[in-house]
Amino acid sequence: MASHVVPLIRSFGVYHHLTNDEKLSIEIVDDKGNTTPNRLYQLWDNDRLLTSWLLGTMKEEVLSMIFSEVETAYEI
Repeated sequence: MASHVVPLIRSFGVYHHLTNDEKLSIEIVDDKGNTTPNRLYQLWDNDRLLTSWLLGTMKEEVLSMIFSEVETAYEI
């Protein structure tokens, strides 16, 4: 099964969400306390789509083994 799932996830450019536990913030705060939008957040935000897809494809037996507070694809 992984042989089918991994190429699909890579084709959407979100494979790094499975291998990296980094969470990006929506804003960046500089040394002076000024905030600017984080340009990379849009890429990280795709993690929500991947997380939803992964959870939606799992059977109840598997879902019951996952902690209820998972927030990222990496945590799954």
